[in-house]
Amino acid sequence: NENETDPLDEIFVKSNEVASRQLIAEILKPLLTVDPRGILDFSEEYEKLTNQKKALVYLVAKKAMRLKGIIEEEVALKPETSKNALISENDANNAFCITYKGLVENKKGKGYTIPDYKLKKVKEEIFKDGKSN
Repeated sequence: NENETDPLDEIFVKSNEVASRQLIAEILKPLLTVDPRGILDFSEEYEKLTNQKKALVYLVAKKAMRLKGIIEEEVALKPETSKNALISENDANNAFCITYKGLVENKKGKGYTIPDYKLKKVKEEIFKDGKSN
C-alpha cells in the first residue's frame, strides 16, 4: 500500500531539514519576526535575553532566512551580528569565541554559523535560566 508510511521515515529526513525547521521555529517564535526583506523585529522576550544569547538568536534567524530563501548565506561576522542583534561587538565576540564556542562553528574568514545538529542544544541554552514558563 502506497499510503503506508514507514515509521523510520520520521527519523531519516533530507539533511535533517524538517527537524531543523521545527527547532528554528520554536527558538525564534517567542523572540522575533522577520519581514520579507529580512528585517528582524524583536519581541520583549528577546530584550530579556543576555546579549550573548542574542548573538546566538541572530545566527538562528539567519539560518531561518536562508531556509526561506531571503538570503543565500547563513554565516555572520561579528560586526554584522553586533549591528543586527543590537549588541556590542564585544558581546558577539564573547558569545562566539568563549561562552558558546561549542555551539557555534567558525567558517574561517566567512563568519559564524550554528550547525543544524547543535540547534537542540542552542534552544536549551537560549531558554534556560529563570524563564518564567
